[in-house]
Amino acid sequence: MLTHIAAGIEYNPTVDQTDLFIFVYGLIEDGINEENGQGENLFITRVNGRRRNDMTGKAVSSGCVAGAKSCLNSKYEDVVSASLRCLTPLVRLPLPAIESQSDNIKAALFGIAESSVNTGSSLMQSCLRLLTVLLRGTKITLSSDQLHLLIQLPLFVDLEKNPSFVALSLLKAIVNRKLVVPEIYDLVTRVAELMVTSQVEPIRHKCSKILLQFLLDYRLSEKRLQQHLDFLLSNLRYEHSSGRKSVLDMLHTIIVKFPKGVVDEQSQTFFVHLVVCLANDQDNEVRSLAGAAIKCLTGYISLHSFRSILEYSLSWYLGSKQQLWSAAAQVLGLLVEVMEKGFHKHINKMLPVEVMEKEFHKHINRILPVTKCILQSAINAVTDGQQDFSNETNIPLWKEAYYSLVMLEKMLHQFHGLCFDRDLEDIWEAICELLLHPHMWLRCISGRLVAFYFAAVTEACSKNHEKPFGTYYLIRPSRLFMIAVYLCCQMKTQLVDDAASNLITQNLVSTICGVHSLVGQTECADPTQFWSTLDQHEQGCFLKAFELLDARKRRSMFLSLTSGICDINNESPSKNIRYLLVSSLLKKIGKIALQMEAIQMKIVFDSFGKISSEISQEDCLLYAYEILLPLYKVCEGFSGRVIPENMKQLAQEISERIRNKLGVQNYVLVYNDIRKNLKAKRDKRKHEEKRMAVTDPMRNAKRKLRIAEKHRANKKRKMMTMKMGRWTHSKSK
Repeated sequence: MLTHIAAGIEYNPTVDQTDLFIFVYGLIEDGINEENGQGENLFITRVNGRRRNDMTGKAVSSGCVAGAKSCLNSKYEDVVSASLRCLTPLVRLPLPAIESQSDNIKAALFGIAESSVNTGSSLMQSCLRLLTVLLRGTKITLSSDQLHLLIQLPLFVDLEKNPSFVALSLLKAIVNRKLVVPEIYDLVTRVAELMVTSQVEPIRHKCSKILLQFLLDYRLSEKRLQQHLDFLLSNLRYEHSSGRKSVLDMLHTIIVKFPKGVVDEQSQTFFVHLVVCLANDQDNEVRSLAGAAIKCLTGYISLHSFRSILEYSLSWYLGSKQQLWSAAAQVLGLLVEVMEKGFHKHINKMLPVEVMEKEFHKHINRILPVTKCILQSAINAVTDGQQDFSNETNIPLWKEAYYSLVMLEKMLHQFHGLCFDRDLEDIWEAICELLLHPHMWLRCISGRLVAFYFAAVTEACSKNHEKPFGTYYLIRPSRLFMIAVYLCCQMKTQLVDDAASNLITQNLVSTICGVHSLVGQTECADPTQFWSTLDQHEQGCFLKAFELLDARKRRSMFLSLTSGICDINNESPSKNIRYLLVSSLLKKIGKIALQMEAIQMKIVFDSFGKISSEISQEDCLLYAYEILLPLYKVCEGFSGRVIPENMKQLAQEISERIRNKLGVQNYVLVYNDIRKNLKAKRDKRKHEEKRMAVTDPMRNAKRKLRIAEKHRANKKRKMMTMKMGRWTHSKSK
């Protein structure tokens, strides 16, 4: 029936011939569900309000094929193009008529291709799309002459200048069928170049799939394969990062899908080029992809190749060339990362994790001394105080030290007994000093490692009750006090994000509670005995820490107490020492909360809340004044600056928790004491201001100008905060 309809429309000059295809498209749209380019035979009819499969659908579809096919010989180009577009979805269906007529359709398509003048026309585009679908879904093949004809079309000749999805889709179908003519090799080479140079992501993706399929399915000679691999490796230095990413994606897929023997044979070449990319590329995503490729490569190589890669990395890290230390540390860290239990589940490893661990563990004692040397050199490079480190990238040795610590962190996670090794004691001390390093990344990684050490000690003590808590290297009062002071100083610098803030909070709580607990456990009957039990290094830690705190008065009190000069007022000596140390830290971070930004204030208040929950009520009362003072100033509006509303709420919450801890009566006593002392200070200051107005009018005038300027700045800041709040609220709506 459709054949007659088609003939009638075609030969009737008074009828628009596209009406046939509107009709056919209607049939197709009613019965075909296309998803991802794959059609299904879903022609259905309704019977008693229900849908059911009907053999009539197949007959109609066959009629559509016949009806559309009868128009391929039309003298009107638009009619032929429309018929091709109608046939394209039908060819995807499992219809007997398609298979029987496929050769005839192919012949008609090549006839159109040979006679078409404009290869960019709608007719040619429809023709090539239908040919692509035929190659994918039917058993037709192409002769050498037909392949020659296609490849010589301008669509393929001008592929680099004007890449076409139609041409690439057809080429992919040809490659999937493993059809071969000599020109195909040159064409795929140009596709590889397009994969690198194109700035259009879908084009690069399509080219990648073509190249990969070609490399996998075509039995290339060793020379041809090497040419393609060399091309990819050379383009790891391509000027645009998009091209480098495409190459790295391709290399990653090649490592996974290529025969293991080929990957193992090429592993050394791959490794060297990937390391160069990892070390030198300026794009973070490219470096991440290079690292992922190195890890993947390690999972697909033999023991011999793994040993070679390990020896290469060790020779770079242990050598005298500073420019290689950073890259070597990154690679060694990646090799350790491959040994993690979760990683090897995702790939079919040639080399068991246990073997890799054994090989790597042999060299740990060679690695650690170099790590210590690099860290100490990085510290020494920034302690002379004569250089300007406002630009972090100019800080010497920061990158080498950072990646050495990243490597060490991975080693600690993988080799659990390493954390408390005596060979690491100097490294742990250097890590603590790096908490003050001017480079943000080094401060963050050092804080993370310190937190790891504290967690490891807690776990070890829960398993081994015989070894006292305070006998671990960093868990000694002097070192805990020093770390806490370093953290106080670190809060005065720029903080990266919430993760870094949480680490500082966690470490502050651990160190302050540790100092409180360990000093409180001392059995010294005399403060001087406490001092005498410390070695020279520990005594130096206490003195240096007080200097960093800028607490000269408390340093003098500490020295007086430990020398026996100070009157201990018949109180426990350990209590005096403990109170002096802990209160010094609490007072310092309380000041920082009021001097710095909201992020530092949150760290301090969260620390206060956690510290108060971990100590007893009696001990909490001992430090209640230092803890509640900054909370009182924020809650009562005596902080001297504009405080964000969320910080006021946090201060109120922490204050409530401390009240519950102390009890209402104790809390009120401390709160009133704070109020009375602050009032006394204000009254004294006002009296001095009045006296200054009489005795030194010039100084008093300058003071008023400073106050007025401060008020203007606070008012401006408050207005900006209100505007931002209204803008955020309106935008959320």
